This record gives sequence, structure tokens and C-alpha cells, in this order.
Amino acid sequence: MTPVDGAAVVGVADVGVEDGAAAGVPEGGGLAFAGVADGGGLDIFYTGNRMKAYHLYFLFLKGILVIQTILIIFQVENPNKISYIVGDIIFKTSLGLFLMIFFTFSKIPEMDYYDKLIAYFAGVFLAFEGLYIGVPLLLVKLGFTLPSWIVVQKA
Repeated sequence: MTPVDGAAVVGVADVGVEDGAAAGVPEGGGLAFAGVADGGGLDIFYTGNRMKAYHLYFLFLKGILVIQTILIIFQVENPNKISYIVGDIIFKTSLGLFLMIFFTFSKIPEMDYYDKLIAYFAGVFLAFEGLYIGVPLLLVKLGFTLPSWIVVQKA
């Protein structure tokens, strides 16, 4: 396969470490994209790199979001169902924790300290909403009696 004129070749499948470095493939492999002349379009090759655990977890979260969206569009599910509430809790809490961890430990030189702080607190508020609004609502839906000082927001 030969690259189309003007196409950026990021990598080539089944290349060795020496050849891969020259072709732009990250060490250990990865997805390689190339515009090719025979057949046209964009070919994507898998070169053997495995996804990390947090990549798989975010893929799982995206799957939950897509499934919920489809079920809501076809009116199979609504925000009052337990499955929706559980998915909402998992998604908000996970994304909030990720934002908190990422902006605490990452070194982004172009980002100002106060911008990181704002992004960190966005994660705090998202996790807070998932836990302190979603969990009491879920417990009420499951039939638990909550103390009178816990106010449950109706969905």
C-alpha cells in the first residue's frame, strides 16, 4: 500500500521497533492510520498494543451512556427507573473522580494553576452530585426508609 499524496502516515502495521520508530509508530505498537491509494479512504491497522485498564473502563462508561440514550429515545427507559439512576451514579462519580485525580497529578505546563483548580472542583461537584443526590434517590427507589434529615430530590 502506498500513501496518497498529502496523507500523513502515522504508522504501518507489523513493523519492527526499529522500523516502527522511523514510521512514527509508538514503541510497543498501537493503532496506525494511513491514507492509502489502493481502495482509497482511511485504513486502520492494529499493531498489538493493549488498552490500559482506565481506557477499558471509560469505554464501558461510554457504552452505558450510548445504551441509556438509545433506551430513552425508544421510550424503554426513563429517569425514574433504577437502571438509569445506577448508570447515572456510576458515570458522574467515575468522571468526577477522574477529573480530580487527573488535575491533581498531571503536569500541564500550558495550564495555569487556577485553571487546574477550577477543573478539579468541577470533578468534585460532579462526584458530589452522583453520590449525594443519586444514592439517596436510589435507596428510596429500592424501598429503604431514610432518616428525616436526608432530603431526596425527586427525579
